This record gives sequence, structure tokens and C-alpha cells, in this order.
Amino acid sequence: MRYMPLQVSGALYRSLAERASVPVCIHLDHGDGYETAAEAIMSGYTSIMYDGSQLPLQENIRNTQQIVKMAHACGIPVEAEIGAVGYSDPALNVEARLTDPNERRRRCCC
Repeated sequence: MRYMPLQVSGALYRSLAERASVPVCIHLDHGDGYETAAEAIMSGYTSIMYDGSQLPLQENIRNTQQIVKMAHACGIPVEAEIGAVGYSDPALNVEARLTDPNERRRRCCC
């Protein structure tokens, strides 16, 4: 998204998907919020992955629920990142990079 706006990548991927000989989806990977997910859907993406892993768990869950509600109203499936992702951030310690199994067990979305 940093190098190509979602409207451009959505049009490009949609064009490729229409020419594919098998069914494909256009997946937004590690989207960073509601606005990004909405823009991706309006640009033709057919699958959303929201990554709120760097946020406190409750904020991540709240954001995920809002994105799921919007995306499902459009018939779009959502994947969400619960726990932690080992991004290259020197400020994170080793424990912060591991997913807490108890957090993973919680049912937070639909």
C-alpha cells in the first residue's frame, strides 16, 4: 500500500482475477484499520486480513469486530491477527513477540 494505492492494485488484481482459469480471491494482507479495509473492499478486494497485533487486545478485538461487521455486510470474509507478530521493532522484547495462548483461545468476533 505504501507504493501502490489500493484503488490501483485493486483494479490490477481484479483484471488478473477475471482472466484466471480458476476462481481466485483478491486478498488484503495485514491491513491496518477500518478505513483501509473499507477502501480495499471498494477497490475490489474480496478478502480482508486485519492486523491489530500491535494494539492492546481489547482494542484489537473492538477494531476487528467493526471490520467484520462492515466486511460481512458486503459478503467479504475477514481474517484477523490475534496475539503478536514478530515485527522487526527493537523496542519489543522477546516475550512481546509471542502470542499468549489464553488470548488465542478467546472468541472475540463473529
